[in-house]
Amino acid sequence: MENIRITDFNYTLPDSKIAKEPAQPRDEAKLMVAGLDGSLIHTDFKHITNYLPDNSLLIFNDTKVVHARLYFQRKSGGTIEVFCLSPLLPHTELSQAMLVKNTCTWLCMAGNSKRWLENERLDIANYEDFKCSATLIKKIGKEAEIQFDWEGDYTFSQALSILGQMPLPPYLDRLTNEADEIDYQSIFAENEGAVAAPTASLHFTTDLMEYITSAGHDYACTTLHVSAGTFNPVTELDDVTKHNMHSEQLVFTTQFLKKLTQHHGKIVPVGTTSMRAIESLLYLALLVDSSDQTITSLLPFCISKDKGYAPIMLPEHKRHYVLYNLLSKMESEGLTEIKGSTEIMIIPGYNFPMCDALITNFHQPNSTLLMLVSAFSGTDNIKHIYETALNTEYRFLSYGDGMLLLRE
Repeated sequence: MENIRITDFNYTLPDSKIAKEPAQPRDEAKLMVAGLDGSLIHTDFKHITNYLPDNSLLIFNDTKVVHARLYFQRKSGGTIEVFCLSPLLPHTELSQAMLVKNTCTWLCMAGNSKRWLENERLDIANYEDFKCSATLIKKIGKEAEIQFDWEGDYTFSQALSILGQMPLPPYLDRLTNEADEIDYQSIFAENEGAVAAPTASLHFTTDLMEYITSAGHDYACTTLHVSAGTFNPVTELDDVTKHNMHSEQLVFTTQFLKKLTQHHGKIVPVGTTSMRAIESLLYLALLVDSSDQTITSLLPFCISKDKGYAPIMLPEHKRHYVLYNLLSKMESEGLTEIKGSTEIMIIPGYNFPMCDALITNFHQPNSTLLMLVSAFSGTDNIKHIYETALNTEYRFLSYGDGMLLLRE
């Protein structure tokens, strides 16, 4: 596989094409159905059932976005914005970190923080009756280790829900409003830990799900806690494999694995985060006996001096064996879930051993997500799809319209 240049995944996205508000109701968004042969169908998202492969199993990401954006007051009067990225102490695992009381340390981004000194303690802004402070432990490049301390019998999750704000994507370029509290969560949101929503799921309503299941399809939920790294552009111009992929935490339950291994139809992830999760599952299963269950960015590729990076090819019977083996191991050990983390890089040349179709939105230029859909549908095909969307009435990014990408 030759070096992949990020310039092949660039395009001009006018601000006017970025959806600042979602469609109302959610499933009234537009939908483009695209085949590998370049065929395009234009419809509404509420009609997606008409185009799903027979006997589809839709995979949803049930992560829940937390109020990760906080504001603290300096004694001089200035305000510092703190964006929580990932927990450090006393727990690095998100579900545990959310239940901590009174004090914890997180890796954060801090805006307007040049004058924030190490060990300087700031109080929460605009909340006189809730005592909460942030202390800068140390700066790490553009990020910082920050210790939070708060009073009362509150978990960190509860403190965030009271003090924080919904972390809308930076490209929306507007303040959070009350409607975003509902609009920026999917109907499947359950497990707290994400700082960005799995936005393809935002198109689904309870009525649409009833229609999908009555048409003979099924669905299952798993968890990938979306990190802020999903917004990071690729800056490695000549070789995208050198990009520092962000890490995201995964949780798979035995209930999910049973449904997946017993399903004999098509696997259709809803969103790139669901695809990253379900594709990572296979490699997590391969690493189940390893002390480090981190799916590194290039794990799905073998490396040779002659061929560079080449995708690992797993026959279907081998894939099923690996997943059944994981489920059997979990059940024999009395485990109800397995956790790991993934930095998986899905780029052109990737084999897609798990997924048969993809439901997604339109993504940013120069992004890992645009490389992912190009890997799935072909770079030239994606260019055709995006050119069509830009020249018609489609809306882009988190609150924008959707695509159903088919492989047959």
